[in-house]
Amino acid sequence: MEPIMDTRIWRAAFDLKATGTDPIDLRMYLKLDDAPLSETWMFQHLPGLDNQRQG
Repeated sequence: MEPIMDTRIWRAAFDLKATGTDPIDLRMYLKLDDAPLSETWMFQHLPGLDNQRQG
């Protein structure tokens, strides 16, 4: 997590190294103790499609 300079916005970043072709469900949200601080971000990564596009 890092703040975006001169705003009240924060940025989250991560690297994903997928092996195989099975779909990967990603979900992220911010919380403090047990209280949510943000909405939930959800994404389904389909590594099998990456391989089809490249070759």
